[in-house]
Amino acid sequence: MMASIHRKTKKGTWYITYRQDGRQRHRSLHTKNGRLALQLKKEIELVLQDDESAEPVVTESPKEAPKDPLLEHFWEQFLPWATAHRSPSTIEEYQNWFKQFAEFTRIERLGDATRSDAEAFKAKLLRQGKNKPKGTGLDKVSVNNALKTLRATWNHAGKLGLYSGKNPFAGVEPFRLPQAPNKKYLDSDQVNALLQAAEQYAKEKYVRQVEARNVRLAIALMALAGLRKREVCFARWEWIRWDKKVLSVSNHAEFTTKNKRSRVISMHDELVRILWPHRKDQGYILESVRTYAGRTRYRADFKKGFRRVCELAGVKATPHDLRHSFASRQAVRGRSLHVIAGWLGHSTTWITERYAHFQQEYNADVNDM
Repeated sequence: MMASIHRKTKKGTWYITYRQDGRQRHRSLHTKNGRLALQLKKEIELVLQDDESAEPVVTESPKEAPKDPLLEHFWEQFLPWATAHRSPSTIEEYQNWFKQFAEFTRIERLGDATRSDAEAFKAKLLRQGKNKPKGTGLDKVSVNNALKTLRATWNHAGKLGLYSGKNPFAGVEPFRLPQAPNKKYLDSDQVNALLQAAEQYAKEKYVRQVEARNVRLAIALMALAGLRKREVCFARWEWIRWDKKVLSVSNHAEFTTKNKRSRVISMHDELVRILWPHRKDQGYILESVRTYAGRTRYRADFKKGFRRVCELAGVKATPHDLRHSFASRQAVRGRSLHVIAGWLGHSTTWITERYAHFQQEYNADVNDM
């Protein structure tokens, strides 16, 4: 007696079809496991082979008990995973919003939180922010960040197999925010002013040469290659192919890129000129001059020197402004957003589109068709 099994959807429950007493029978096997379905099929075929009129018994597989951990138990299991896969600042954000939500709702388990709780917390943050004067809420950007972080926390709980309930933040709508006004960027003259100020900074009294060197190389890497501050601090000489004039931002034992992927950047001639005198076969480009263990995630922080260089140059800027300016200057020159996205390490061009508004001048490349 031959039978066949099938399921209606790709991950659905398995069904069995067989003939008994001249009639076709169709019934559920009560399992989504393909291996178990095949085993049940063989058992039913053996039963019908011995006695075609017998009624095969399909035992429903026991359902797994729902997982709904206490908050403290969940965090004990979640924290090791977060420590291995997320940055310290991201973990701190997880902890901050999770603690605030737990204090607001007074829930004991993950499954106690409801959609209504999430909506009420959203409204509360808009009315009264933590550590804010009475009656002063958080701005809508901060509230959206809170909702995003908490939604991710419950999602991770499910993916890690720690929780099997619903995500209370799944349907909570973030605030719709107006597009931010165009952000100014540093032009080539301002970048050059910063690089010249870095040389001036090296001549100031009590400034260590290695610190001045770090600041100048960091400014060059951020402004002329678009590297993030953390990427600069962990950049290695092995990343550079001098013969090809390319810099490959790559993962290594002590560093992982933001999107876990490597990327290759074409090096500006000025960047090559600045880095060349300091070149080495291997090792970090910036030298670590102080111990920052427990205080920062940057192995070679240059905050103080960067601030002083900006003062000397008469330029107001942050390290990320230099990365932003690199992309903006490329957009002004009509560079393809796909190329800029690749250099910046953006996974999609929609992130890079914020720089498209700088493409406001005539570009002769339009004739190159």
